[in-house]
Amino acid sequence: MRHLLNGIEVSPRNRDSIGVVSDFTGNPDVLSLNVDTLILPREANQYIKTWIQNNGLFLGIPYTVEMDGNITLDYYIDLSDSSAKPIVRQHEIEVKLKRRNGSDTFWEKARGTSFDLMIKDNPTYFDTKRLGYIVVRDDAAMMAFQLSVSIFMMTIQLVQSIKDFADRLAETTTTPLQGALKWVIQIIYWISVLAAIISLLSQLFPILFPRIKYFKGLYYSEIFNKGCQFLGYTPLPSDTIFNVQPGWFTLPVPLNEDNDSFFDGISNDLADPKNKPTCSASDTTPTFGAWLDEVLKQFNAKLFIDPVNKTVRIERRDWLDNQTSLQIDPALNMQPERDEQFTYNTEETWKRYYIAYTLDYTDAHTVDGKMFARHQAEYSTENNVPTTNADLVTIKGLNEVRINFAMGAPKGKLSFIELLAIPFFALADSVTSTFASIGIGNATNYVAQVLDRINVLKVSNEYFGITKSLYVKQAPAGGNKVSLDTQFYDTRYSATALWDEFHYINFIANNDYIIHEEARIRLRQSQFVSLQNNNYIFTNNKWCEVLRIEWIDEKSAATITYKEPLDWANGKVTLLKIN
Repeated sequence: MRHLLNGIEVSPRNRDSIGVVSDFTGNPDVLSLNVDTLILPREANQYIKTWIQNNGLFLGIPYTVEMDGNITLDYYIDLSDSSAKPIVRQHEIEVKLKRRNGSDTFWEKARGTSFDLMIKDNPTYFDTKRLGYIVVRDDAAMMAFQLSVSIFMMTIQLVQSIKDFADRLAETTTTPLQGALKWVIQIIYWISVLAAIISLLSQLFPILFPRIKYFKGLYYSEIFNKGCQFLGYTPLPSDTIFNVQPGWFTLPVPLNEDNDSFFDGISNDLADPKNKPTCSASDTTPTFGAWLDEVLKQFNAKLFIDPVNKTVRIERRDWLDNQTSLQIDPALNMQPERDEQFTYNTEETWKRYYIAYTLDYTDAHTVDGKMFARHQAEYSTENNVPTTNADLVTIKGLNEVRINFAMGAPKGKLSFIELLAIPFFALADSVTSTFASIGIGNATNYVAQVLDRINVLKVSNEYFGITKSLYVKQAPAGGNKVSLDTQFYDTRYSATALWDEFHYINFIANNDYIIHEEARIRLRQSQFVSLQNNNYIFTNNKWCEVLRIEWIDEKSAATITYKEPLDWANGKVTLLKIN
């Protein structure tokens, strides 16, 4: 194994003990050294000191490890890592290596990249979509009362004018001229009353029933693909998430930076809110990395990063189960005693599993009725073995999945206020249509506008405080408008649906393994490199997940810790859905 510091071959002082470790648990740390530091003497020491003098500490130094078979592993020396700062001595220097374009590099970039940064020089970087919404306020009773009073007063006035008109018809007049004059005056009065009512309706309608307006947002797949590209990586299609469920959609909180204030006019006087289609500092996911963290939680997923080809894909965490053909036969992990030992993955058991979207109390519809029921799902692991000693059942633990997105409520039917108003507005449409037919004014279509107020997002205010996760229909080719896909609200969108599709594999009866620790194996360099992209091996006629592997080139040996499927919990426990 050759060590090259920016193309110059060097020999670390602790070369014989240097190996490479890949830890696939938690946030995977792929291809890091098995020692805390790399000690570089002589020329390498002087080279790094000169580099710092010329370039400072914020520019990494390329470091390449070449293996047999033309295998090259690209690293870099991170001089600014506060947890592993370089230690400079007179004749040597201790530094920290990181995998170039690997998982740690990707996450460092993602967590430091805001969406505003991505669109700073290219406002149209993302393919923005528009989602229709209607404000359905929570003071419906007061609005109904105001509407009823207005309808009552106008009806009284209209009835009185009709009565007066009828009275004029019944009057006897002394002269034809006087009779005609009274008729003209009454007709003018009657038309004036109708005109006043229609004028009042035209002002009242947009206040009580604002038109459909549009928020801007982005598909999950669009954010993922463009975010990875911005960081210099190539996104690959998702087999288990976005390809199967393409309708996932992020709706940032509304920001009204350029428009007039909502409170300075009625809703229809304002243009559509110029909310950003991308998340900002006001959102619950202000950076690309923060957004990815929530998406990984939501879908029980992992990022699979290939540092050699600089590709990234997002899949459910067990995606690699059947993606490898590498066969390995580990030796006994207790060589001196010629024995084998293992443990059980009891740390992955839980008594309660709780999945929940965030409730947004600034939008009352997310905490009301069906939406409240959809926002959470709770499950319990129960003992399935007969026992007379309930106190000896030791199932315990909480696995809590709190998603920092709020749900969005669909407006699937007309409200009682809209139903109350339809007869009155139908009469108004009929009157204006009659007048329009004789050349007086324009016909209205109030009823059609009321009936059109369904199958859109409903919010209780123009502004809400939690970034929304939605499930929408695909926009037509070339179009930029999307609508909520309500048929999948219970089968894909709800917390229960997330369990059924993505999280059920975490139930211990589906996730019971035994763990072999520090088993020794003979490993070729090419096999070691292949494990960095796919940490599954086939051994003992089973697919086993490698949790940790340490490899020392000078000894051509490796030790691995891996999980072997074993149904030690199957049939012993049962799953209970709480809500």
